[in-house]
Amino acid sequence: MIDEQKYKDMLSEIIEHYGLYAQFDQLVEESAELIQSINKFKRSCGNGQPVEINRLRALTRVLEEIADVEVCIDQIKLHSPDNVILIDDIKFSKAKRQADRINGGTQNDT
Repeated sequence: MIDEQKYKDMLSEIIEHYGLYAQFDQLVEESAELIQSINKFKRSCGNGQPVEINRLRALTRVLEEIADVEVCIDQIKLHSPDNVILIDDIKFSKAKRQADRINGGTQNDT
């Protein structure tokens, strides 16, 4: 369990030090590393060209990259708190749209 306030304080310090645009660039880099780690994990499971990494280590790398991406996103959200509600609304809308597709369009709004 993490200390939420300490985590937020650290995120604020990081984004204030580097700036919003630099952290957008960092998010791009971390997202690319996440994509690469997912591909390597899939390959470690026998999908595609073999890799020199075992499945457990490949999965650990995916989890590390997810954490890196989330740290960047959390910084951006903390820097722009007014957008957090909008982001949450968009996430709900996208999840609902996918659920509707799965359920043949029968999912209602509740």
